[in-house]
Amino acid sequence: MADYVPIPGGRDVRGVRDGPEEADSIVVACPPHPQQGGSRADSRLGSVADALAERSIATLRFDYGP
Repeated sequence: MADYVPIPGGRDVRGVRDGPEEADSIVVACPPHPQQGGSRADSRLGSVADALAERSIATLRFDYGP
């Protein structure tokens, strides 16, 4: 289950939280730099999030914003 997470600040930075609601741990998964095509939708980050969710660990993936 993914929850969209607004990240406050001066830039429009958006994130998504994956994994179980009751997770005791969370990993912040940083995408590659956007100038190199990186985003929170990067398939590698999705694979890591899926593997962690199977172990009851949540993941926060984000975009750097403009």
